Amino acid sequence: MIKPLLQVALDHTDLQSALVSAELLAPEVDVLEAGTILCYSEGLRAVEALRKKYRKHIILADLKVADAGAVVAQQVFNLGATWMTVICNAPLATMEAALKVARDKDGDIQV
Repeated sequence: MIKPLLQVALDHTDLQSALVSAELLAPEVDVLEAGTILCYSEGLRAVEALRKKYRKHIILADLKVADAGAVVAQQVFNLGATWMTVICNAPLATMEAALKVARDKDGDIQV
């Protein structure tokens, strides 16, 4: 049986606070989520900072992408994301484009 993964959303408004929380929680979780709020507040450097510090964790960029799926996916996966989110009402073309990039980078998307 596959073990379920435990995920924590780092929905902070500043990177430093998110990193403090990550430091406390990383030993207990499998997935560190660069939450939507964090990504809007600090940009994609949040994804990069989490990847640099937590090499073995799954890093999720929770961007809820609605369009430009390939462009955004290329950016987040190049910065170290393992997964990214695409919003459920995004066009199928957006989902497919994001998924193609994700698979090329050994990543995945969540809808």
